[in-house]
Order: sequence, then C-alpha cells, then structure tokens
Amino acid sequence: MKSVTSNAPNQITGPNAGGPRRLPMQTRSEAPDEHFPPTMKRQIHFFFLTGWLIPAGIALVFFGRWITEIVIPTLKGGSFDQLYDLHGVRYLDTTMVCAAIAFGWVAIMVLRWARKLSNVT
Repeated sequence: MKSVTSNAPNQITGPNAGGPRRLPMQTRSEAPDEHFPPTMKRQIHFFFLTGWLIPAGIALVFFGRWITEIVIPTLKGGSFDQLYDLHGVRYLDTTMVCAAIAFGWVAIMVLRWARKLSNVT
C-alpha cells in the first residue's frame, strides 16, 4: 500500500478558521452563548432533575447495610452497642444526611419547576 503525504500545513483556513462566525457588527457580548452549547444545557438540566437519585441511592445502601450488619445480628442476640463500636460507621447518621440532601434537592427542583410554570421571575 502506498502512503499519501501532503506538504500542506495542518491549519484550517477559510471563513470558519477564526472560531464561531459572527455578523460584521456583532460584538462578543451579543454573540451566541459559547460557554454552554444547547446539548450541554440539556445535560446540566437532566443532572439537576435526576441528581437527587445519587444521594437517595447512597442512603438506601447505607440503610441496607445498617439492617444487615447491625439489626439482624442484634436480633440474633448480639450487643447493639458492641456492633456499632465494631463497625465504626454511623449508618443511620449517613442515611439521614443523604436523605436530607436528596429531599432538599427535590424540593429545590420542584420550586424551580413551579416558578417556571407560573412565569414568575
């Protein structure tokens, strides 16, 4: 096979060479939003709507671990205080903090949604 090489430099030339196209009288402040393209805005919006699932999932995991590592052995005759000291993890405290973060996140998103629907700024 024959390789093709070019002596031309690897530079983009033409009307799109200098970045985004602007109208002749358009200043930088009037240019379209270059920092957040529409797809990125949708991704950020999706994260804000579904991001509460992350702390809610962590809360569920820690609550499940509390049941399997503390409650069940306690029901089988283990010492509750000794089991808490043995594991060294505050399962219910972590669960409550994560649940509070998830609840706060949902509350903020519902308020933003309600404000958007009522057209109040």
